Amino acid sequence: MKKIASLISFFAILLIMTCFPKASYAVDQLVFEGPTLDTPYEGQTQISGYLAAFGTLPSGEKVSVSTFDGAAWIAINGKNYNGTTSGNQMFHYTVTKIDEEKYSFTFTLPDNIVLKEGDRITNFVIPANVENPSNYPQLAHKFSGEYIVQKRADPQPSGEVVVLYLDEQGNEILTKQTISGIVGDPYDASTDTYKLAIEGYTLDETKLPTNATGTISPVAQLLIYTYKKNPSKAHDVTVRYVDEEGTEIANPKPISGMISEPYDASTDTYKLVIDGYTLDETKLRTKKINR
Repeated sequence: MKKIASLISFFAILLIMTCFPKASYAVDQLVFEGPTLDTPYEGQTQISGYLAAFGTLPSGEKVSVSTFDGAAWIAINGKNYNGTTSGNQMFHYTVTKIDEEKYSFTFTLPDNIVLKEGDRITNFVIPANVENPSNYPQLAHKFSGEYIVQKRADPQPSGEVVVLYLDEQGNEILTKQTISGIVGDPYDASTDTYKLAIEGYTLDETKLPTNATGTISPVAQLLIYTYKKNPSKAHDVTVRYVDEEGTEIANPKPISGMISEPYDASTDTYKLVIDGYTLDETKLRTKKINR
């Protein structure tokens, strides 16, 4: 059996693994999952995908791969490109471990092939060695199926909506947000993701943007949320009552309020009638502070 195997090609070895009785080997035959190819596109000179990091015995036991090497093989449009043919051509490929379950690979196509839309990849093999080569023959990751080379979709036009956060004077009070998407796609900036609560400010509900929802357009759109600054407590305004020498003749009255809030000390609440005194109307004085 070993003599025969040494005279036949790599692919005959694959057939022997599946057709000969398993008693021919020291242990049960291994089964490898086939490679998974990424979608091939026109213009590519390489293909890529993933390989299983282990083989599986009929018992379910997994046996890890030790190396990937040897003559790879691929069939494109019914033509076989076999690394074991004349000249023992060895195709260039690289394999990188991703995790305990799989490897990624990149395979450079032979003969300067550039894939065209509609090309058919019907077979592909990368050989593998397991960790205990004395008990196993060289095995391979192989798929039998068909991958059709695709045309890349034309890039679709995109657009964006810029969400601004301004105070009543038009000053930016928070970093803007951007909604990007494909032209014609809907967007919704009325959610809490974009309609934000900003500390120290209150959203002006009377000035909500009319374009809070809509569709992406080729031209950038502006969407503005306007906020009022929350009022802060001002220093008190103090109303004092003095005679002509500046001596206090009644207790002062404070006026409390918020910054920018108006006040009026000209009412009878503050413009008092004081027994024994007459208000000097020529010396009325108010002093406003920055509220």
